[in-house]
Order: sequence, then structure tokens, then C-alpha cells
Amino acid sequence: MTETAFALPRSAVNRLLAAAQAQPGVEVCGFVVRRGDGCEVRPVRNVAADPTCRFEMDPGGMVEAFRHAREDGEEILAIYHSHPTGPAAPSALDQELAYYPDLPYLVISLGTRGVLELRAFHLDRDGCRELALSLADTPD
Repeated sequence: MTETAFALPRSAVNRLLAAAQAQPGVEVCGFVVRRGDGCEVRPVRNVAADPTCRFEMDPGGMVEAFRHAREDGEEILAIYHSHPTGPAAPSALDQELAYYPDLPYLVISLGTRGVLELRAFHLDRDGCRELALSLADTPD
């Protein structure tokens, strides 16, 4: 059964939005991981040729994130990236490069009517489906 909803703790949402605001001119990217009862945001450097309109995670940073998760018993919950001027929706390129169809993709927008926005999607090469994003009751 395919998931139709995705929940994140408010603190993780705040960290994602803060990461995007800290670098408003580029697409920030990384992972959200579950560590014990909590949730952490793990940034990965964007090495895209033009990080203002595209994200490409540093391969070494990705390997490190997966290794760290495996060794520490963490679960990678989602991939995130921001759109500095675009909507909180995957671009055609985001969808084409969705190499992890089992993970939700979180898209943060800094350019939607001056309001930060975060939305979740299931992405694969066959389509894009929005997930209902909610705030979890977990402490972190």
C-alpha cells in the first residue's frame, strides 16, 4: 500500500525552513532521519553546476549520510531541497532525477508570495503525487 501522508515533528519542520532561509540564493538539500524517538535534519552540500536553480547532492555527503544512518541504527525518512524562487513543488528535473522512489521528497519554497512553504511528495519517473504533510506529536 502506498503512503498518502507524511508526518514530521514541528522542530524538524522549523530546522528545514531555517536551513532554506540561511542560504536563500541556492537550493539547499539533504536528508531527514529518525534517530531514536527524535528526528534530525542532515544537510548535504549542493554541488550542482548552478545551485540557484538545481540541486545535486555531494556524492561523498550522501554516502556519509547513508553510512551514518546504517551504523547508528537511524532511518532515513525523506530527502529535502529548497526552491529559492519557485513553488514548493517538484520541477520536471526533480522528477526526472528522483533516484529514491521509496523516500518522500520534501520541497521548501522561499518564493511563494513571501511566505515559506513546505510540501511532501512521492516522486518517481512515472509521476508525482502530493502527500498530506502533518506535524507529528513526537517531541523532536
